Amino acid sequence: MLRRAMLALVTMAVVLSLGLLGPAPATGQALSPWSTSPFAYPSSVDYFSCVSSSGYAYCVGGLPATSDVDYAPLTADGAGLWASATAYPTTIYDQACVASSGYIYCVGGYGPSGGTSATYFASLSSSGVGTWTTTTAYPTTIYGESCVTATGYIYCVGGYNSSSDLTDYVYYAALSSSGIGGWVREANYPDSLYLLSCATSSGDVYCVDGDGGAGVVAYAALSASGVGDWTTSTPYPVAATATTCVTSSGYLYCIGGYYDGGNINSVYYASASETGVGAWASGIPYPYPTGDESCVAYLGFVYCIAGYTTTFTDAVYYSEVIPPPSTVTTTATFNSTTTASYTSTLASTVTVASPSTTTVTGQTGTTRVSGETATVTSTLLSTASQTVTTTEVTTLAGTVGTQTTTVTRNVAFGGSSTSLAIALVIGALIGGVATAAYVLRTKGPRKAARGP
Repeated sequence: MLRRAMLALVTMAVVLSLGLLGPAPATGQALSPWSTSPFAYPSSVDYFSCVSSSGYAYCVGGLPATSDVDYAPLTADGAGLWASATAYPTTIYDQACVASSGYIYCVGGYGPSGGTSATYFASLSSSGVGTWTTTTAYPTTIYGESCVTATGYIYCVGGYNSSSDLTDYVYYAALSSSGIGGWVREANYPDSLYLLSCATSSGDVYCVDGDGGAGVVAYAALSASGVGDWTTSTPYPVAATATTCVTSSGYLYCIGGYYDGGNINSVYYASASETGVGAWASGIPYPYPTGDESCVAYLGFVYCIAGYTTTFTDAVYYSEVIPPPSTVTTTATFNSTTTASYTSTLASTVTVASPSTTTVTGQTGTTRVSGETATVTSTLLSTASQTVTTTEVTTLAGTVGTQTTTVTRNVAFGGSSTSLAIALVIGALIGGVATAAYVLRTKGPRKAARGP
């Protein structure tokens, strides 16, 4: 009987991916503390309309009634020096303006004779605003509506009509360098509102509350075919009117407004996606209660211009959109050293032929390691057939890598001593490969003839 003792040194390389900061809470991208822009707006107004285009802000009209148009560059340090541009064709306030492909388009508003359906457009550049040209009138007298643009179209929602009634009207039209195309009526908005605020992101429009509402927020898909079905979403935290909302990097930011008898300085933001508006989070408050200001977003900044506190103001403030926390992935490698003690009892039949190569012809006992091969080589002086049983305990300690271990076996045959070398190759071990070479020694009297 041949007994074999096995000890394997197991070396493991463990690779762990650790998200050190973990996933960011679903609070979105907040705004930084508000900073005062280095240049105030040229006049103290509210109910006016500003747009951004190619790094500039362009603002039109306002109350007290004016036809002024002013523009300024937008930078990381706020709005730059304001300059006068081509005046609007008439005094105007409560109109809605949008910018698209280097042009500005303004719809309706409250003029010298009251509400109007007139629309105008002009080119935009770093030199200001080109000549204003009349274009396709809105289907009804309208003011206090909210208009947005996407993919070369303008979409307008709500507002007061010629009878000073709140409306749920929705119209859209194509935009071009020739002006506004024919207006098309779409499905009504879920509520009749005035001074609601709409903004677009990734082909969808999101509209927030307004005069006559109760915190209603609704969204719809926009396309060249019009406006998709309106779906109500997460209600706005307060039922405010004259709130100004903009979008940046997939988030909707709403500033100020009129609520419960006065202006508020609240700032709320939420994610905006094709599935609607996410949970609203409260941001850093605006420097003072404000309403009817006009805000634009550009390259990760939000700029809010003029408005009304307890009186008209010309102040300009800006804030940076704070990116969400990034997720850092760290790969850590651990090396372990294992000391193992293993006892095995094996039974083997060893056949010896002289001169010959000794081979293991049978083995029972502890199961072999998967992938192990065994070869016994020796030149003996006689033939012997003997079954022996031995027991041994071997303790090994090692480090990372491939290791060769020598173990001495004692097998009683009787007669003189002879050495048998058994080479064991052990593979597919967990975390590494170990190789062990075993030396089998025979001693004592042999029970078979030596032969010639």
